[in-house]
Amino acid sequence: MIRYLSNYLKPSNNLVLFNRLLSNFKEGSQLPNSVLYEDSPANKVNIRDLFAGKKGILLGVPGAFTPTCSNNHLPGFIKNFEQVKSKGYEVVACVTVNDAFVTGAWAKDRQAEGKVRILSDPQAEFTKAINMDKDLAVLGGVRSKRYTMIIDNNTVKKVFEEPDGTGATCSLADNTLNLIKLMVKEGDKIPSEQVYEGSVDNKIDSAELFRNHKGILLGFQGAFTPVCSQKHLPGFLDKMMDLKVKGYDYVVCVTVNDPFVTTAWAKNFNLPTNVRVISDPCAKFTKALAMEKDFPGLGIRSKRFTLVVENNVVKKVFEEPDGQGGTVSLAENVIKNL
Repeated sequence: MIRYLSNYLKPSNNLVLFNRLLSNFKEGSQLPNSVLYEDSPANKVNIRDLFAGKKGILLGVPGAFTPTCSNNHLPGFIKNFEQVKSKGYEVVACVTVNDAFVTGAWAKDRQAEGKVRILSDPQAEFTKAINMDKDLAVLGGVRSKRYTMIIDNNTVKKVFEEPDGTGATCSLADNTLNLIKLMVKEGDKIPSEQVYEGSVDNKIDSAELFRNHKGILLGFQGAFTPVCSQKHLPGFLDKMMDLKVKGYDYVVCVTVNDPFVTTAWAKNFNLPTNVRVISDPCAKFTKALAMEKDFPGLGIRSKRFTLVVENNVVKKVFEEPDGQGGTVSLAENVIKNL
């Protein structure tokens, strides 16, 4: 046992393990600069070029011609391609650790042309770069786990990875479609859910918050958390005059905390009457926007975002790539883009 541990803990093995941990692929990650192949080894496709400036769906499958990949995973996206496209997703691509001749034959067999681009990752370089490789001896060695990712301009917005790497549940088309139908975008209406202001007795329909108002909706990880308390809300309070010049004089803050917590937090700021702090205790409103995220130590909370809203219609969406940072959603960036 001691000999085994000493061998495992050699510096070289530690470095490999450390690099694997660093490469953990999650929401907010950027696609690596990897070259894949389409139809033949002569036709190179850079994955970042494919998704640059575009929204799309990326599938990873254990192997071409394998039963679940051929009968469930890929066909679901081929069948629903027009529906995916109608939601603003221009690219659907499928990556598998097979050579380009195999992927080309599989694309023809599945009639994927013009819908899903089947890409070859022959040495699993891309698959390893996103930490989705799995040793499947029955298929000849290292293959890809089964997953589906939602991509926006090379940024990973959502990851559906099968728990065992090969099953077919969360990664299937129906699950992905259900989410992208919900994901808030420009032109959507503010959903109707029960939220609270000040106390559990003061119930409000979220669809009434911006009726006949031009304003800003802020989503926070939580009351009293550092970035929310020191940057996100204070930034908009400092820029209220700038907002007014742009025609927006109303700010609503929503956080997944109970109304007693949100009321206590609001007392830390000298809030004018046109700035409201709203409680979404069960995250129903947050989930209706598809902005929920499970944060370690906090549980289900809201991602950090800012929406520009006019009479209940979303005009602009500023969502933090990792769901929690303080960059695109902050006041200075939002006002610059109004």
